[in-house]
Amino acid sequence: MAKDISGEVLWTFSPVTYGLEHTHDRTVYHSVDFLHTIPGVPTDFVIACENDLLTTSDAVAVSSSEIRRELSARTDNSIRVWENVGDVGLFRQNMQDAREPKAVFCGNLTPTKVDFSLLMAIADRGIDLVVAGPTTIDGESADTEVRQLLAHTNVHYAGTLSQEELSILCGSVSVGLIPYELNSYTRGVFPMKVYEYIGAGLPVVATKLPSLEGRVIAGLDVCEATNFVDKVERLINEDLSSDIRAELSQQVSRNSWESRTDQVERLIEDLLAKESTRSG
Repeated sequence: MAKDISGEVLWTFSPVTYGLEHTHDRTVYHSVDFLHTIPGVPTDFVIACENDLLTTSDAVAVSSSEIRRELSARTDNSIRVWENVGDVGLFRQNMQDAREPKAVFCGNLTPTKVDFSLLMAIADRGIDLVVAGPTTIDGESADTEVRQLLAHTNVHYAGTLSQEELSILCGSVSVGLIPYELNSYTRGVFPMKVYEYIGAGLPVVATKLPSLEGRVIAGLDVCEATNFVDKVERLINEDLSSDIRAELSQQVSRNSWESRTDQVERLIEDLLAKESTRSG
Protein backbone atom coordinates (compact mmCIF):
# COMPACT_ATOMS: atom_id res chain seq x y z
CA MET A 1 0.00 0.00 0.00
CA ALA A 2 1.14 3.52 -0.74
CA LYS A 3 0.53 5.08 2.68
CA ASP A 4 2.71 4.44 5.70
CA ILE A 5 0.02 3.06 7.96
CA SER A 6 -0.32 0.12 10.30
CA GLY A 7 -2.97 -1.71 12.23
CA GLU A 8 -5.17 -4.77 12.08
CA VAL A 9 -8.41 -5.10 10.15
CA LEU A 10 -10.89 -7.93 10.64
CA TRP A 11 -12.59 -8.70 7.32
CA THR A 12 -15.43 -11.12 7.98
CA PHE A 13 -17.95 -12.79 5.68
CA SER A 14 -19.71 -14.36 8.64
CA PRO A 15 -21.81 -12.41 11.13
CA VAL A 16 -20.75 -14.89 13.81
CA THR A 17 -17.35 -13.57 14.92
CA TYR A 18 -17.13 -14.64 18.59
CA GLY A 19 -16.04 -11.10 19.49
CA LEU A 20 -13.00 -10.96 17.19
CA GLU A 21 -14.02 -7.46 16.09
CA HIS A 22 -13.08 -6.23 19.57
CA THR A 23 -9.47 -7.42 19.13
CA HIS A 24 -8.86 -5.52 15.88
CA ASP A 25 -8.43 -1.85 15.07
CA ARG A 26 -11.07 -1.87 12.35
CA THR A 27 -13.78 -4.27 11.16
CA VAL A 28 -15.33 -4.81 7.73
CA TYR A 29 -18.46 -6.92 7.44
CA HIS A 30 -18.87 -8.34 3.92
CA SER A 31 -22.21 -10.11 3.47
CA VAL A 32 -22.59 -12.25 0.35
CA ASP A 33 -25.82 -14.11 1.16
CA PHE A 34 -28.70 -14.46 3.59
CA LEU A 35 -26.89 -16.92 5.82
CA HIS A 36 -29.75 -17.02 8.32
CA THR A 37 -32.10 -18.59 5.73
CA ILE A 38 -30.03 -21.74 5.17
CA PRO A 39 -31.80 -24.82 6.57
CA GLY A 40 -30.33 -25.89 9.90
CA VAL A 41 -28.78 -22.50 10.69
CA PRO A 42 -29.93 -20.97 14.03
CA THR A 43 -31.79 -18.02 12.49
CA ASP A 44 -32.37 -15.84 15.57
CA PHE A 45 -28.78 -16.26 16.76
CA VAL A 46 -27.30 -15.36 13.38
CA ILE A 47 -29.51 -12.29 13.00
CA ALA A 48 -28.64 -11.13 16.53
CA CYS A 49 -24.92 -11.49 15.77
CA GLU A 50 -25.39 -9.64 12.50
CA ASN A 51 -27.21 -6.76 14.19
CA ASP A 52 -24.33 -6.40 16.66
CA LEU A 53 -21.79 -6.50 13.85
CA LEU A 54 -23.68 -3.89 11.83
CA THR A 55 -23.38 -1.58 14.83
CA THR A 56 -19.68 -2.14 15.49
CA SER A 57 -18.32 -2.46 11.92
CA ASP A 58 -16.39 0.42 10.39
CA ALA A 59 -17.51 -0.54 6.87
CA VAL A 60 -20.18 -2.82 5.43
CA ALA A 61 -20.14 -4.33 1.95
CA VAL A 62 -22.75 -6.59 0.38
CA SER A 63 -22.91 -8.56 -2.86
CA SER A 64 -26.42 -7.56 -3.95
CA SER A 65 -28.95 -4.75 -3.71
CA GLU A 66 -31.39 -7.12 -1.96
CA ILE A 67 -28.96 -7.70 0.89
CA ARG A 68 -28.36 -3.95 1.16
CA ARG A 69 -32.11 -3.34 1.29
CA GLU A 70 -32.55 -5.75 4.18
CA LEU A 71 -29.51 -4.64 6.16
CA SER A 72 -30.26 -0.94 5.64
CA ALA A 73 -33.43 -1.42 7.68
CA ARG A 74 -31.26 -2.49 10.62
CA THR A 75 -28.45 0.07 10.55
CA ASP A 76 -27.77 3.71 9.77
CA ASN A 77 -24.30 2.85 8.48
CA SER A 78 -23.54 3.31 4.80
CA ILE A 79 -23.57 0.03 2.86
CA ARG A 80 -21.69 -0.41 -0.41
CA VAL A 81 -22.75 -2.97 -3.02
CA TRP A 82 -19.85 -5.01 -4.33
CA GLU A 83 -21.20 -7.68 -6.66
CA ASN A 84 -19.30 -10.94 -6.73
CA VAL A 85 -16.56 -10.81 -9.34
CA GLY A 86 -14.71 -13.57 -11.16
CA ASP A 87 -11.32 -14.70 -12.36
CA VAL A 88 -12.21 -13.33 -15.78
CA GLY A 89 -8.61 -13.18 -16.98
CA LEU A 90 -8.16 -16.91 -16.46
CA PHE A 91 -11.47 -17.72 -18.15
CA ARG A 92 -10.61 -15.47 -21.11
CA GLN A 93 -7.18 -17.07 -21.38
CA ASN A 94 -8.72 -20.51 -21.89
CA MET A 95 -11.33 -19.54 -24.48
CA GLN A 96 -11.44 -21.73 -27.56
CA ASP A 97 -12.59 -20.69 -31.03
CA ALA A 98 -14.29 -24.01 -31.77
CA ARG A 99 -17.10 -24.72 -29.31
CA GLU A 100 -19.08 -27.84 -28.59
CA PRO A 101 -22.87 -27.32 -28.80
CA LYS A 102 -23.33 -27.93 -25.08
CA ALA A 103 -24.68 -26.10 -22.07
CA VAL A 104 -22.81 -26.02 -18.77
CA PHE A 105 -23.76 -25.56 -15.15
CA CYS A 106 -20.92 -25.00 -12.67
CA GLY A 107 -21.84 -24.72 -9.02
CA ASN A 108 -23.01 -26.39 -5.84
CA LEU A 109 -25.64 -29.04 -6.57
CA THR A 110 -27.89 -28.32 -3.60
CA PRO A 111 -31.70 -28.01 -3.45
CA THR A 112 -31.49 -24.63 -1.72
CA LYS A 113 -29.97 -23.14 -4.87
CA VAL A 114 -30.53 -25.28 -7.96
CA ASP A 115 -33.77 -25.89 -9.84
CA PHE A 116 -33.05 -29.47 -10.90
CA SER A 117 -36.24 -29.61 -12.95
CA LEU A 118 -34.77 -27.03 -15.34
CA LEU A 119 -31.58 -29.04 -15.80
CA MET A 120 -33.64 -32.19 -16.43
CA ALA A 121 -35.81 -30.32 -18.94
CA ILE A 122 -32.69 -29.20 -20.83
CA ALA A 123 -31.45 -32.79 -21.04
CA ASP A 124 -34.90 -34.04 -22.00
CA ARG A 125 -34.92 -31.54 -24.89
CA GLY A 126 -31.93 -33.38 -26.31
CA ILE A 127 -29.39 -30.72 -25.36
CA ASP A 128 -26.02 -31.99 -24.17
CA LEU A 129 -25.43 -30.75 -20.63
CA VAL A 130 -22.18 -30.69 -18.65
CA VAL A 131 -22.45 -30.35 -14.86
CA ALA A 132 -19.56 -29.56 -12.53
CA GLY A 133 -19.49 -29.00 -8.81
CA PRO A 134 -19.87 -30.62 -5.38
CA THR A 135 -23.05 -32.50 -4.55
CA THR A 136 -23.05 -31.78 -0.81
CA ILE A 137 -22.37 -28.41 0.77
CA ASP A 138 -23.85 -26.23 3.53
CA GLY A 139 -24.93 -29.45 5.24
CA GLU A 140 -27.39 -30.21 2.47
CA SER A 141 -27.68 -32.99 -0.05
CA ALA A 142 -29.77 -33.39 -3.18
CA ASP A 143 -29.06 -37.09 -3.59
CA THR A 144 -32.24 -38.08 -5.42
CA GLU A 145 -32.22 -35.12 -7.80
CA VAL A 146 -28.50 -35.49 -8.51
CA ARG A 147 -28.74 -39.23 -9.17
CA GLN A 148 -31.62 -38.74 -11.58
CA LEU A 149 -29.87 -35.90 -13.36
CA LEU A 150 -26.50 -37.60 -13.71
CA ALA A 151 -28.15 -40.80 -14.94
CA HIS A 152 -29.58 -38.96 -17.95
CA THR A 153 -27.99 -39.94 -21.27
CA ASN A 154 -27.53 -36.28 -22.26
CA VAL A 155 -25.76 -35.29 -19.04
CA HIS A 156 -22.03 -35.52 -18.32
CA TYR A 157 -20.80 -34.97 -14.76
CA ALA A 158 -17.34 -33.42 -14.75
CA GLY A 159 -16.91 -33.65 -10.98
CA THR A 160 -15.51 -30.98 -8.68
CA LEU A 161 -12.95 -29.08 -10.74
CA SER A 162 -10.13 -26.69 -10.00
CA GLN A 163 -10.51 -23.10 -11.19
CA GLU A 164 -8.16 -23.82 -14.08
CA GLU A 165 -10.18 -26.88 -15.08
CA LEU A 166 -13.43 -24.91 -14.85
CA SER A 167 -12.07 -22.22 -17.12
CA ILE A 168 -11.04 -24.82 -19.71
CA LEU A 169 -14.48 -26.44 -19.56
CA CYS A 170 -16.32 -23.13 -19.92
CA GLY A 171 -14.07 -22.13 -22.78
CA SER A 172 -15.05 -25.22 -24.77
CA VAL A 173 -18.88 -25.12 -24.63
CA SER A 174 -21.63 -22.79 -25.88
CA VAL A 175 -23.91 -21.55 -23.09
CA GLY A 176 -23.60 -21.01 -19.33
CA LEU A 177 -26.51 -21.74 -17.00
CA ILE A 178 -27.70 -20.21 -13.74
CA PRO A 179 -30.85 -22.29 -13.05
CA TYR A 180 -31.41 -21.08 -9.51
CA GLU A 181 -34.49 -21.65 -7.41
CA LEU A 182 -36.27 -18.48 -6.33
CA ASN A 183 -36.51 -18.58 -2.54
CA SER A 184 -35.58 -16.71 0.61
CA TYR A 185 -31.92 -17.72 0.31
CA THR A 186 -31.34 -16.98 -3.39
CA ARG A 187 -33.17 -13.66 -3.01
CA GLY A 188 -29.86 -12.22 -1.83
CA VAL A 189 -27.50 -14.14 -4.12
CA PHE A 190 -25.44 -12.60 -6.92
CA PRO A 191 -24.01 -15.75 -8.59
CA MET A 192 -20.22 -15.85 -8.78
CA LYS A 193 -20.39 -17.57 -12.17
CA VAL A 194 -22.01 -14.62 -13.99
CA TYR A 195 -18.78 -12.88 -14.87
CA GLU A 196 -16.70 -16.05 -15.21
CA TYR A 197 -19.13 -17.52 -17.73
CA ILE A 198 -19.13 -14.28 -19.71
CA GLY A 199 -15.36 -14.01 -19.31
CA ALA A 200 -15.20 -17.38 -21.09
CA GLY A 201 -17.23 -15.94 -23.94
CA LEU A 202 -20.44 -17.68 -22.92
CA PRO A 203 -23.89 -16.15 -23.18
CA VAL A 204 -25.67 -16.84 -19.90
CA VAL A 205 -29.26 -17.89 -19.25
CA ALA A 206 -30.44 -17.26 -15.68
CA THR A 207 -33.67 -17.47 -13.73
CA LYS A 208 -35.14 -14.23 -12.44
CA LEU A 209 -33.01 -13.68 -9.36
CA PRO A 210 -33.63 -10.25 -7.80
CA SER A 211 -29.92 -9.44 -8.10
CA LEU A 212 -30.02 -10.03 -11.88
CA GLU A 213 -33.50 -9.00 -12.93
CA GLY A 214 -33.48 -5.62 -14.64
CA ARG A 215 -29.70 -5.58 -14.91
CA VAL A 216 -28.14 -4.77 -18.29
CA ILE A 217 -25.11 -7.07 -18.54
CA ALA A 218 -23.90 -7.97 -22.02
CA GLY A 219 -24.43 -11.67 -22.62
CA LEU A 220 -26.87 -12.18 -19.70
CA ASP A 221 -30.42 -13.31 -20.45
CA VAL A 222 -32.68 -13.36 -17.39
CA CYS A 223 -35.94 -15.18 -18.02
CA GLU A 224 -38.89 -17.01 -16.54
CA ALA A 225 -38.47 -20.71 -15.83
CA THR A 226 -41.09 -21.43 -18.50
CA ASN A 227 -38.82 -19.90 -21.18
CA PHE A 228 -35.50 -21.14 -19.81
CA VAL A 229 -35.00 -24.22 -22.00
CA ASP A 230 -36.12 -22.40 -25.17
CA LYS A 231 -33.55 -19.66 -24.53
CA VAL A 232 -30.79 -22.21 -24.01
CA GLU A 233 -31.67 -24.08 -27.18
CA ARG A 234 -31.80 -20.88 -29.22
CA LEU A 235 -28.39 -19.72 -28.04
CA ILE A 236 -26.79 -23.09 -28.76
CA ASN A 237 -28.25 -23.07 -32.26
CA GLU A 238 -26.98 -19.53 -32.87
CA ASP A 239 -23.38 -20.75 -32.51
CA LEU A 240 -21.84 -17.36 -31.75
CA SER A 241 -18.71 -16.39 -33.63
CA SER A 242 -15.36 -16.23 -31.87
CA ASP A 243 -15.37 -12.43 -32.39
CA ILE A 244 -18.67 -12.02 -30.57
CA ARG A 245 -17.47 -14.27 -27.75
CA ALA A 246 -14.26 -12.25 -27.45
CA GLU A 247 -16.29 -9.05 -27.28
CA LEU A 248 -18.47 -10.47 -24.50
CA SER A 249 -15.38 -11.47 -22.56
CA GLN A 250 -13.74 -8.09 -22.97
CA GLN A 251 -16.78 -6.25 -21.64
CA VAL A 252 -16.46 -7.86 -18.20
CA SER A 253 -12.75 -7.11 -17.77
CA ARG A 254 -13.47 -4.69 -14.93
CA ASN A 255 -15.45 -7.33 -13.02
CA SER A 256 -12.27 -9.12 -12.01
CA TRP A 257 -10.53 -10.12 -8.81
CA GLU A 258 -7.77 -7.66 -9.68
CA SER A 259 -10.20 -4.75 -9.65
CA ARG A 260 -11.83 -6.01 -6.46
CA THR A 261 -8.43 -6.36 -4.78
CA ASP A 262 -7.73 -2.71 -5.61
CA GLN A 263 -11.04 -1.73 -3.99
CA VAL A 264 -10.28 -3.79 -0.89
CA GLU A 265 -6.80 -2.30 -0.55
CA ARG A 266 -8.14 1.25 -0.85
CA LEU A 267 -10.81 0.60 1.77
CA ILE A 268 -8.36 -0.96 4.23
CA GLU A 269 -5.94 1.86 3.61
CA ASP A 270 -8.59 4.48 4.30
CA LEU A 271 -9.80 2.74 7.46
CA LEU A 272 -6.32 2.41 8.90
CA ALA A 273 -5.46 5.96 7.95
CA LYS A 274 -8.47 7.12 9.98
CA GLU A 275 -7.37 4.89 12.85
CA SER A 276 -3.87 6.40 12.69
CA THR A 277 -5.32 9.93 12.74
CA ARG A 278 -7.58 9.04 15.67
CA SER A 279 -4.70 7.50 17.60
CA GLY A 280 -2.46 10.44 16.89
